[in-house]
Amino acid sequence: MSRYAPSARRPISEHGFSPSTDSRCQSTQGESAPGSILARRPNTCPPSPGSRNPWFFGGLTSTSAAPGTLALICQTHGSALPLQIVSTLSRAASYLAQKFRNQFPDGASADLIARTCQGYENCRPFRADDRIRLGSGDRNILASRLAIGSGTDGWSRTSSQTRNLSLEELSNLHLHAFHQHGINFWETADEYGAHPHLALALTQVPRDQVVVLTKTVAETPDAMRKELDRFRKELGIEHIDILLMHCMTSPSWPEQQRGVMDVISEAQEKGIIGLKGVSCHSFTALEAAVDEPWVEVDLARINPGGLSMDAGPDRVVPVLEKMKRKEKSVLGMKILGNGKLAEHREACLQFVLGLESVDAFTIGFESTTEIDEIVGLIAGPTQ
Repeated sequence: MSRYAPSARRPISEHGFSPSTDSRCQSTQGESAPGSILARRPNTCPPSPGSRNPWFFGGLTSTSAAPGTLALICQTHGSALPLQIVSTLSRAASYLAQKFRNQFPDGASADLIARTCQGYENCRPFRADDRIRLGSGDRNILASRLAIGSGTDGWSRTSSQTRNLSLEELSNLHLHAFHQHGINFWETADEYGAHPHLALALTQVPRDQVVVLTKTVAETPDAMRKELDRFRKELGIEHIDILLMHCMTSPSWPEQQRGVMDVISEAQEKGIIGLKGVSCHSFTALEAAVDEPWVEVDLARINPGGLSMDAGPDRVVPVLEKMKRKEKSVLGMKILGNGKLAEHREACLQFVLGLESVDAFTIGFESTTEIDEIVGLIAGPTQ
């Protein structure tokens, strides 16, 4: 998980999740959203060429921005704009693209930034509590666009959240996100040591209105069976909404983990878990997830700077797009490059929101102020 530091410089953790390709732009916010309810398929988003994107405009004018090309802005905003607006938008987008390329040589290309700008503009406004349909076919879960994570620098049953916050404090962060912002997606892992913290929060909300995602590092079928029982006992629940195999790095993980995968599939058929998948921590492992039919949900590292990722965004995004074409759900993590892009958090959020290949994303927090700020940045400025 990556970190985010607001003006007070207190680190926030984070992961990454977002909406399905066909559900990016129409919120089901306001509907009841228990984990078992199917989300309706929304219509595709209408273009909004007149809206203003502060990421690509901030402080720029037609004279201050670097020269751009008509082709770039027509690709980004459509060709129906007046020539003067096209010229200004082109220069702004080109300026930002060059700025990112200079600052992050391994980051997103001008073309990818242009495409994400188009996706962001066409589908805004976004909300942290937008209900996104995860899964496909008969298995669907409605989860908020933003997930509350608990695994900053997490491994060996500990994380920044569990080290720095008490049981009650971390539990209360989840409750704040749920009650104040409608965020119903709680993301964790066995290796973060946060199951007891979520368990406490789960006693104070209706179970069918919260989506719980956790992860396993089990390597044998017997270990997986034991972990299914232990996880549910620790969380105080009978059903795990989403279970991922944690931190896949080998390109051969589908063969190496087949026994564990079979146990998870059996648990899914019995109703013990809802959706299954993997979190990937190498590019070859990510590629392997594309063609593995067992995978329903993939947790992938993505940000515009290419930091703390498996490869640069121009290599990763096409893989995520392939996943979406195969009707897999893609959740984003490392949205802020493990804290290295914290100063560019607004741009990072707009980048991932503009990607049609990312369904939802997770961020870990250590204060309610941090949650409130990110929720506000996702919503963007008032029009």
